[in-house]
Amino acid sequence: MTDKQQESADIDVLLSGIGDAYRYGFGMDRKDYEQALRYYRKAASMGNSHAFYMIGQCCLEGKGCVRNVSKAMDYYEKAAEQGNTKAMIALGDLYWNGIKDEVAPDRTLASEFYLNALDQVQHQSDMQNLPFAYTRVAKCLEGGVGMERNIQSAYYLYEAAVDALHSLLPIEPHFDEAELNAAEDGLQRTAGKLGQSAESREKIQFS
Repeated sequence: MTDKQQESADIDVLLSGIGDAYRYGFGMDRKDYEQALRYYRKAASMGNSHAFYMIGQCCLEGKGCVRNVSKAMDYYEKAAEQGNTKAMIALGDLYWNGIKDEVAPDRTLASEFYLNALDQVQHQSDMQNLPFAYTRVAKCLEGGVGMERNIQSAYYLYEAAVDALHSLLPIEPHFDEAELNAAEDGLQRTAGKLGQSAESREKIQFS
């Protein structure tokens, strides 16, 4: 990478970070989604994958702009093409759940996004996003969606996700407890299917 390319890379990360500051109100009196979106767009014009993902979030939630699910998915896809794990998971979630009159549910396609996300986080040793990929692939394994049903493997992944999410909880400022609840619920379900009690379950090796 040339000095000019490195400078450009540093600038897009800085712009994206300023966007995060406005979105979450870091060091400010209030959140400003419109300003956040302006900075994300500047960073995205330089190819920043986090900015693409965050623009997708803004479009999906209608923050700083008119809600537009189609545009959100377009931005998620751009981020996912660059290896952004959060965008892969977001696309998977949209296809898993569907949105009436906007996104037709396709759980097999969702499972492909989840597997890609898991492969990406493992390749990058991305411990922050690993548990989110674990939970979703476990859900597919539990139901036999897009892959062969394997309750033991699902149990192991749910357990790994719960452990990792508990580690993230104290340090992640925007932690969504719904993620932890989903992992714990999955662990309880698969433990029951394997005939184990929540108190005395034994670790089963992932196969």
